[in-house]
Amino acid sequence: MKLGMPFTNCSLRIKIIFISLLFAAFPITECFAQLSPFQPHTLAFRQSPPKENTGFFDPVLYHFRDQKNRTETFLYPLIIWSENNRFMPGILVTNCIGLQHKFDYQLFSMYSSKFESMTGSGKMTINHVLSKEKIERSSIFVEAKSYFLPDYEGTSLRFYQWEAGFRLGTTHKSDSTETQKHFELKFHQNGTQTIVYENNGTTYEPNQSYKMLKAIRAKWRLERIKPERPFSVTVKGDFWSNFGRIYAMYEYDNLYAKHRSFTFKSFAGGFLYSQSKFINQFDARLNPASIGYQQDVFYDGLFFGRNSEERFYNQQGLSETGCMYTISALGKTWDWTVAASTSISLPFDLPIRLYLSGGIVPDALNSNKPFLMTEGGILIMPVKKYFEIAFPIFTDSRTRESIQLNTSSYLQKIRFIVNFDRIKNLKWPSKRK
Repeated sequence: MKLGMPFTNCSLRIKIIFISLLFAAFPITECFAQLSPFQPHTLAFRQSPPKENTGFFDPVLYHFRDQKNRTETFLYPLIIWSENNRFMPGILVTNCIGLQHKFDYQLFSMYSSKFESMTGSGKMTINHVLSKEKIERSSIFVEAKSYFLPDYEGTSLRFYQWEAGFRLGTTHKSDSTETQKHFELKFHQNGTQTIVYENNGTTYEPNQSYKMLKAIRAKWRLERIKPERPFSVTVKGDFWSNFGRIYAMYEYDNLYAKHRSFTFKSFAGGFLYSQSKFINQFDARLNPASIGYQQDVFYDGLFFGRNSEERFYNQQGLSETGCMYTISALGKTWDWTVAASTSISLPFDLPIRLYLSGGIVPDALNSNKPFLMTEGGILIMPVKKYFEIAFPIFTDSRTRESIQLNTSSYLQKIRFIVNFDRIKNLKWPSKRK
């Protein structure tokens, strides 16, 4: 049975009709401040276009505004296309557009033209500024979404997801350096409609079934923003009664010229425990390389396609889940893995780099003895890392054999990653005379 996921606010399959509207519709930056409480809004149409010197592309058609309390509700009409849902007209209602509020909300409602039914997502957050020096701000949030999966012989299948938890954060600034620390703890639950084949005595017939995944998820992140040498450390953990895993990612950049940099990344993770019931239902294996949608059991990733018959969609990876690039059946593990990757810009002002990566994983075919995986090639990646496209040139012998069994052309070996968290902060140039 093939499963997939369409476009959502956090993990989606998308092809964008109005890409400028989309980027403006998802500035999911944290909004913390101590402003006046939430008040009812009055309707106010935008009377004049935004100033040309703002430097932002502003597609808001109209909004509700309460000038006295500095609260606004923006309405964004959108048209989006996904492989599963075809055209999806929708509207995003939010007050989180760069301003800071005690109460933030984002409600995104869409209509699937293929299934002729509503889909969408929503997020609500209560923020509070603290007086303590160690913890400057906190927030309590709840998020939910429900979208269609690929249908089975005309039968529509759907998934839902909801999360609730809290975040703590602090920011320190000194000279040209800014250090941010964040901690997040949340409860996660998703449910997926599936098709299973059951024996009726004479043959197997498909029947609709359902599976559910629950977890307590924790995340700690340290990010030091420097003009020339930024770095970040992220540690994540997912736990429930039948599984527990923890993994970490470190990333360092040395920006030695305007369009050139040296990047080092490392990744380490492992399962503390996993029961057979969980393993049989969810492919949550870790990987020294960035995972694809197959291992994205929490629907965290924003994928262009899930479980598509076109192999192109299989070549997309999820950022911050590994640091190697080669697509291989090797390396996926229920035990542990470590990996490291380096890349350096070529001596001209184009986003082209040389990269070299290596990872160590237990060999399931050899009593779980560690074995080394290596690869290298050409990487297309701008300094701000909006996307990564890897063209492998060489790999170790075992990885090469695995790739040859699962690919028929070199194009199928190319790996690409789109870092949507970075794209959402893009500033669009204003029109100038």
